[in-house]
Amino acid sequence: MFSAVTSWIEDVARCIDAGSTALTVGTNLYANTLPPDVATVAVGVFERPGQPRVATYGETFAYDRPTVTVIARSTALVDGASAPNPTKARNEAWKAYRALLGVVNEAAASGSTRIFGALEPNEPPHFLETDDQGRQLFGFTATAWVRPSTSW
Repeated sequence: MFSAVTSWIEDVARCIDAGSTALTVGTNLYANTLPPDVATVAVGVFERPGQPRVATYGETFAYDRPTVTVIARSTALVDGASAPNPTKARNEAWKAYRALLGVVNEAAASGSTRIFGALEPNEPPHFLETDDQGRQLFGFTATAWVRPSTSW
């Protein structure tokens, strides 16, 4: 699914996957997309501009600080309802949020040379909007402290 040289946002998705038993890259967790036809639940992780780079004392590199936007959407109908249940989308957003809280000074993914100093949520998951199919979207943003890859 991902290219041989992964982008930082793909590595963020892998970190969420590793920190959650409910979210799996390629099944219900996606980088830079939120497929319209996924059954039940989908979580998209999107890259956005962020803050200026930060040089750390005594190091030879500076951390990039892009923003991550996480959006969860559910198509699951619960108990005979005629519209998707927003609780499922909210819960999946919280699972991604909790997975990011544990990422501090660790390799982004197996085989990656990228190091995340931290993945810091900026606010708790919250309601974003209702899409054109009546599905409620929940999400949050996070700041990634990304140590540049040594393989570029």
